[in-house]
Amino acid sequence: MEKSAPVKLDIYNIKGQKVRSLADEVYTGRIHAIDWDAKDDHGRACSSGVYYLRVIRGGMSSKHKMLLIK
Repeated sequence: MEKSAPVKLDIYNIKGQKVRSLADEVYTGRIHAIDWDAKDDHGRACSSGVYYLRVIRGGMSSKHKMLLIK
């Protein structure tokens, strides 16, 4: 990101159900790291499997496939 922009990060399971919201705030143009503790929004541990990270940044959306292995 070149300048500050609103960023929303959500994790979805293979069924398309939202598992966790990681971020929903304005970030500056610097590099940021956000860790996922492999838990859902209710604090329950997620099982091993395929998950998708959806990133919405400044009106642009992207999806990234992730594999959680315990």
